[in-house]
Amino acid sequence: MSREMWVRFEIYHDVVYAPEASLVAKELGCRGGWMGYFGTRSAPLGAASPEVVTAALFNFHPQMVAKAVPQVWSVASPERFLQARLEIVDAALRRMLGADVAGLEEMVTACRVRRRRRSSRRPRTGRCQPGASAAARAASRALAVLLDAARIAW
Repeated sequence: MSREMWVRFEIYHDVVYAPEASLVAKELGCRGGWMGYFGTRSAPLGAASPEVVTAALFNFHPQMVAKAVPQVWSVASPERFLQARLEIVDAALRRMLGADVAGLEEMVTACRVRRRRRSSRRPRTGRCQPGASAAARAASRALAVLLDAARIAW
């Protein structure tokens, strides 16, 4: 069951690594791929310090994070990076799935229902990325809701 879920949902999680991510980061003025990566990944935390980003993402060497953070916040605000993340998700999933995805509204409704049920039963303690994303969410775009559901599932 876990493998089957991974196969079905990993495409939504991995969309943040799609070619659209590099294009948007470049448009923002990011220098190098890691600046855009850390900007979009850590934006829900606000203009966080390298130490906070390292702790939140937990699998990057502190010196690697410090090469991009806090300089990334002079390129664009966390709010702009959140908006950029939604733009990336929307563009990449439309490219991969097609602009007119059959049944999209039903999938989005199911994801929103699942998110509400899950949020009411399980606190986000120890899960700072989904917790921060929930606090900063602007998931009015349908495809962003699908990404959100996939990220929270893991």
